[in-house]
Amino acid sequence: MYIELTGNFNLTELFKHTTEERMMKYYVKEYERSMKFRLPAMSNMMGKPIEQNFTILDLNGVGLSLLSSQVLIDLNK
Repeated sequence: MYIELTGNFNLTELFKHTTEERMMKYYVKEYERSMKFRLPAMSNMMGKPIEQNFTILDLNGVGLSLLSSQVLIDLNK
């Protein structure tokens, strides 16, 4: 399980230095890193294949106006 406390970030300040596209690339890269390094390490530690992970993005404190329309559509699914 991976928990990211996104609500603790100052997203307004963050987006002064990056773009939504770069953030998406970050999350894709983190997922790939998880598949390449974390899952094999967990499998080794548990002695059985671990092939899935669970991610929680805690958006507490994040205003909906900071989220793109696509993110809002995905959250409502």
